Amino acid sequence: MKKAWLVSITCMVIISIVLGWTRLAGSVGARVSSSVGEDAGRLLAATGALLQQDRMLTLTYTGILPDGSAACNNQDRLLLAGQGLSGLLEFPQAAELEASNGHPVYVSEKAVGTAGLASVRVAGQQGTAACYMVLRLTTPAAEGTEAAMEWQAKVQHILEQAKPKQAKQGQWVVMVQGIVSEQSAMGKTGEGVLKDLIDSVNGQVKETYTDEGTTSWSASATDFSGFVQSGNHKINLQAAIHESSLNGAWRLTVGTPLITMEY
Repeated sequence: MKKAWLVSITCMVIISIVLGWTRLAGSVGARVSSSVGEDAGRLLAATGALLQQDRMLTLTYTGILPDGSAACNNQDRLLLAGQGLSGLLEFPQAAELEASNGHPVYVSEKAVGTAGLASVRVAGQQGTAACYMVLRLTTPAAEGTEAAMEWQAKVQHILEQAKPKQAKQGQWVVMVQGIVSEQSAMGKTGEGVLKDLIDSVNGQVKETYTDEGTTSWSASATDFSGFVQSGNHKINLQAAIHESSLNGAWRLTVGTPLITMEY
């Protein structure tokens, strides 16, 4: 299920088109590094009683390359910009570009902790020299949360040291995904599970969307620091539940301020 979010920030448009993100939103609220860990802790606490033990934690960062001199208006420069960012963030340097949706993209990956996988993607905007990046880390929440938050804090520090203003313009998204436990699902509809979650964080539902076995609710929840502006609503949290057509299990995905992964 793919919900199209209205995007008003140029870098968000490029990321959604070139790097494949399908649910990004407009005016984005700045968030300091320490609050990312706090928001992750709140999400994990809110989903702890709902999900099975093998839930996954995902962190993403979308922004402008911290090297203001980098240019991505051709493939050679895109490769150099990606390699430069990889060196800055201690990723392996890829020798060549990959393709995503017919566009050249720089991609590098590395392990974080015992089971986490982090990636860096860099792409350019056609007709300009602008460079955009998406950082992503996915790890099992049970064993990888501490290492993930250490990685996030280190990356944020590096970005702020390299280019403080641009680092503040970027946006961290925190997401948790897993299968709803049988006990939590017993006697409830998918909407009932979403209500339990939103109520647990004192959220107020502002938008709902339902399509082919998937229901998504967006809510204001002031305990979370990040937000996106969607129409007249300030959204801090998105929760989506999808019923498997194979076994009827419910997959719950929760993100702050929104979800930028398949749910």
